[in-house]
Amino acid sequence: MSVSATDRYGSLHQSWQWWLVLFLMSIPTWSMYDRLFSVLLSPASLPNWMVAILVLTQVVLMGLSIPWFLRRLLVMPVIFRGGLVVMLIGILVSGFFILFPLADSGELGFVSDRDEALDIAVRQLWQGQNPYNCRAVGGVHRGCPQEGNIIAPLPGGIMLTMPFVALGGSAGASLAVLMIALLVLWRTYRSVSLLWAFLMLLLAGMPTILAEIFTGGDHLANALCVTLAAWWCLRTKEWREALLAGALLGLTLSWRAPFLLMVIPVLVAFAKKGRPRNWWIAGVAAVVTFTVVSLPFYWWDPVTFGPLQTQGKLDGFAQLLPNATVWALISAIIVGVWTGRQAKDDAGLLIATGWTVAIPFLWAVVLESIDRGYPTASFFGWYLLMPASVIAFGYVLRLFDQEEPLVNMPSGKNPVNE
Repeated sequence: MSVSATDRYGSLHQSWQWWLVLFLMSIPTWSMYDRLFSVLLSPASLPNWMVAILVLTQVVLMGLSIPWFLRRLLVMPVIFRGGLVVMLIGILVSGFFILFPLADSGELGFVSDRDEALDIAVRQLWQGQNPYNCRAVGGVHRGCPQEGNIIAPLPGGIMLTMPFVALGGSAGASLAVLMIALLVLWRTYRSVSLLWAFLMLLLAGMPTILAEIFTGGDHLANALCVTLAAWWCLRTKEWREALLAGALLGLTLSWRAPFLLMVIPVLVAFAKKGRPRNWWIAGVAAVVTFTVVSLPFYWWDPVTFGPLQTQGKLDGFAQLLPNATVWALISAIIVGVWTGRQAKDDAGLLIATGWTVAIPFLWAVVLESIDRGYPTASFFGWYLLMPASVIAFGYVLRLFDQEEPLVNMPSGKNPVNE
């Protein structure tokens, strides 16, 4: 790593952006603590002020200790650093195979139905049945339950998790996609230090990631798939690659609807910096793929189309703020336009997309807290894991490529690929 990057580690604690990223990542952690203590101390839980102090303490400790740890790693031989990465990956993999069966059975005191939803949907689709006619029930991975929660992922998420279901279940998707992200970063930068920065920011800055992996959730898989596809679109060199990258982006966007807000800062960047042909090709391919993948399932049976039914959660706070969904979307558009205009490189644009997607979830956390009469992130806070993961990816790239402009983001006077 360059000396300048090393110096940036040492000055991270002086950066307001560093603390802002850690604060955002602390909200999913807050949600995890709320759920964890409600199980461990059931039927009681820790007082809200104690949980808030715990989260704040973690933010301060992580903000100071992560840069210190990364600087210490730099003086170690690269083979030792690489060995530690391999060891950490081994711990994650073994931890998944040990803890997921316990979580799936309910022995840990709580269950999730997100991997069950994908498992049931994929198997129904393989049988030629409409996956959205079924419901998701914790611990039930086969059949077509008629009681339970709506199957929320869009069709692209169902298709992307098919390989994992074929291997046994979609629960391993988040762990597998994290490994793919590490491989892509390694092939791009050949830097063990970058891998450590990414892992430390994700796992230490947002330990909810561990809970997501070990309980078989797909939020991390969704976030990293979208991030990698978008990053690929930004870095394409020729039209065939742009076509493939755009198709992958469209498929990953057809997973959860909030990620569609990523379009806002990207379009602003287009308008600001010119019109590179490859970006247009990728964008058209993404729109076409998203439409081709998603619409047939809606036409199949609009009444049972689960992803549409799960939207508008903010409307449940109409007594506090009428048209809350509209206000959240307006706020997201404003943030997307502003951050998109500020983005000067691919890392900055990824960060901009993450903050844009985060806005509706932040509204939900605030409104839920007002509704309950005390600060809480117990339900909606967990969803912030998705945009926070995108921001973490972009922020790590910023540490290593602070001066590198977007590959296909020329000035309007000097467009490329025309």
